[in-house]
Amino acid sequence: MGCRHLLVEGGDKITKDFLKKRLINKFFLFKSPKKLPKNNKYLNFSSFETLKTKYHNKSCISSKLAKDTITIYKR
Repeated sequence: MGCRHLLVEGGDKITKDFLKKRLINKFFLFKSPKKLPKNNKYLNFSSFETLKTKYHNKSCISSKLAKDTITIYKR
């Protein structure tokens, strides 16, 4: 089809499915130090083990915007 790059932005479930099926070559994990209120239920990212076992931590980038960190994992 001629498509070389595809950006998929999803929640925990779709991310977990893509990682387990090894459909992702490069994964960008954005993490913010911002704390969410405890009175609401938030779904946590539950695919750290899959990332650690099936992907290599290529690099970690510290952003100047809001002190976010971006970790790039490569298969």
